[in-house]
Amino acid sequence: MAHDHYIAILTHAGEPADDPLERLARRFDPRLLSSIHRGAFINLSRRREPLHEGDRRYVAVLADRAATRIPVSRERLR
Repeated sequence: MAHDHYIAILTHAGEPADDPLERLARRFDPRLLSSIHRGAFINLSRRREPLHEGDRRYVAVLADRAATRIPVSRERLR
C-alpha cells in the first residue's frame, strides 16, 4: 500500500522495496497481482471477497492471520 512516496509491502519474508508502486507491480504476473485502489495492489490468491462498509466504502480482507483490510475503489471492485 502506498504511503506518500514510499510503499509498505506485506510479505511472509518482510522484504522492503524502494521502487515506485507502479514499477514494482510490473514485476509480477497481472493474473496474480491486481490494483484495487490507486495506492494498493494485492496478491489475488491471498484475498477474500470485498466487504461493503458504510455508504460508499469497500475493503478487501486478506487471508492472513490479522485479516488485514485494504481499501478498494468502487471502480476496481470487479
